[in-house]
Amino acid sequence: MEYVKAMKTYEKMCDSMKGHCEKCPLACMNNPVNRSCLYFVSGHPELAEPILEQWDKGNPAKTRADKLREQYPNVRLDDNNIPKIFPCHIDKPFPCRIDMNEGADEEDIDCINCKKKYWLSEYEELPQKNNRPVLEHRTAKSTEKYVKNSVLSL
Repeated sequence: MEYVKAMKTYEKMCDSMKGHCEKCPLACMNNPVNRSCLYFVSGHPELAEPILEQWDKGNPAKTRADKLREQYPNVRLDDNNIPKIFPCHIDKPFPCRIDMNEGADEEDIDCINCKKKYWLSEYEELPQKNNRPVLEHRTAKSTEKYVKNSVLSL
């Protein structure tokens, strides 16, 4: 598992616990080194990696299409189970690249591939102020920064 994917998996895993660290296999009371999850993941990646991979397999990322089907179960789908909705028609920050005459890849300019790439990309909740527990929470970015600073200080 590559570093960035491992850190994203760690962040998703942590978010999914919703502050109930005792249920997390990376938590100090559950990991083999009895240290914080951050120390375990950064200091013992060879032990943490199989745990992260197993969790990732059992908790696949939700796509934008999955989220749309939750809210609109009767949405029309194409032959590949992709919603028949072009992203530029409903997502204001996602402009049509053909209309903009951008010189992007051929795949990006093709509406069908653009639609497929959009709907199969991972869905990310917009952050909400009071949705997270008060406990200290490390994101993948802050974890990456911590690990780099820790390595630099050695």
